[in-house]
Amino acid sequence: MVSYWWDLALGEVQPLLMAVKKVELFVMEIDPEDMADTAAIYQQAVGEARTAGDLAEAASNLSGESGSLDHTAIADADQRTTDTDGALAGRGTGMEQVAQLLKLAMETALHHVSQVTWILDGQLWPQWEAAKASYARAREENPEPLLPMIRARHLADFTPAAQEAEEKIDDEIATYRRTLMRLGLELYEQGYDLAGGPLDLWSSVYMAREAAAKVKELLADGKRPDPDELRLWTSVLNALSRDLRDGGGTPRELTDLEAEFVLCFFEKLDSDTLTALGSLGTDHLEPAQADTQREALQGIADGLIMVRKIVDQNDYRGIYLSAEMQDKTDQLLRAFTEPREGPLFDHEPGTDEFKAALEKWNSYGALMNEAELPPSAALSDQLAKAAVDVQERSTGQYAPRDYFLFELSPDTWVENTGGSGLLHAAALNEDAAAKHLRDPDNAGRLLRQQWEDSSGAAAYISQGTRDLSANPEPDSPQDQARRNVLDAADRHREELAGKGDQDKYGHTDHGQLRETLDMLREDHATAR
Repeated sequence: MVSYWWDLALGEVQPLLMAVKKVELFVMEIDPEDMADTAAIYQQAVGEARTAGDLAEAASNLSGESGSLDHTAIADADQRTTDTDGALAGRGTGMEQVAQLLKLAMETALHHVSQVTWILDGQLWPQWEAAKASYARAREENPEPLLPMIRARHLADFTPAAQEAEEKIDDEIATYRRTLMRLGLELYEQGYDLAGGPLDLWSSVYMAREAAAKVKELLADGKRPDPDELRLWTSVLNALSRDLRDGGGTPRELTDLEAEFVLCFFEKLDSDTLTALGSLGTDHLEPAQADTQREALQGIADGLIMVRKIVDQNDYRGIYLSAEMQDKTDQLLRAFTEPREGPLFDHEPGTDEFKAALEKWNSYGALMNEAELPPSAALSDQLAKAAVDVQERSTGQYAPRDYFLFELSPDTWVENTGGSGLLHAAALNEDAAAKHLRDPDNAGRLLRQQWEDSSGAAAYISQGTRDLSANPEPDSPQDQARRNVLDAADRHREELAGKGDQDKYGHTDHGQLRETLDMLREDHATAR
């Protein structure tokens, strides 16, 4: 029970308590003292970086030497950002622009730290001290029975000021995050690695959560987002994907900080958000805007591939994940990697519930179709199997028992296009595709389906059967996959020709698949 002889307590005014916590967290995120060291590192890194793309890596290599610059003491943060800008100048237009943007990013961070600190320490705190002093005087001047009322009045009089200060702090931090993301997008376009280097302003968990919240906000209530806004808030994922793929071949591993960013981003999303993203389409957009939106979706799709790798390997590397967070990321991924556990297999093909589930499936597929980051072998295998499982299931809509319905009513079946998108993503891991098709059963199941969109199956076969080595081995996984695919194609000529229940409704399109198989036959005949 509160003793009314005590001073007013910080915890009694929730907006004040929140304002204090928000400022503390924001200052900790920016770390102005560390910013000075970081600026010094970038000043040194300039001499080693050949391009903007090399700058973050060069700075990372030097990050262990922070604290001195040519054996001189670290200057204050504002001065150091100016020094860094000067050091970068004269390195070419691109590097000069990167210099300006990095300088602006650091100055922006320091400015907003200064602003929120002033709102709290320079404006709100003196008001709080005045409220406490006023209550202390009233406590001396009034009898104890009146103190509860007097105490409540003082708290009530002060609370609006605390609420206003908290709102100002929120506005400052929101302005900082938007400004930082705009600067980051410009740096990304210059080739700078946003997620690399010791300047981790863009890749903090706070930015991850803010970016995810903005993506959800852009899609709220079925809205069509501005493609530029969507790209803005997914740009760190795009930068991460680009850096992981840099140099080709097997993508490098995520660092601990990168993994934490990705997990914190997707913790804030849900399956409805992914469905909404995959359902956006581009028919209503100008070509340039369509490209912008596709780039944003690519960042999300590649981010999901990153999440899957972390979760599959249970490789959290010291990152604290609550049970809720682990379950949430698992749910996001299971929706399109384990369809047998969901509504597509809980409801009979052709029912309204099945059609609704297939619409969601198609949205997942459309999203994953934009991926560019090769998935792990395990995920590639899961995506390929899931695509075939659902295609086989959805063809059940067209079973002969339903033909008479088509004669009497419009064609209301939902086409399955999602599997094609998943196969496109699975095909990005060529070795995994080859090993999958090396199993004759897998090749046969893939080719006996009736595909509404066969482009994914065609891409999967193309990627899984090509061998780019100078001297292809006669019994390589790709060679075995090639033989299995051609054998399966011979066995399933009728299905490949589009004949079957589904084709009676005109819902097959095997043009790309047949074209790929024809090219494969020609190459195989030439090789022999």
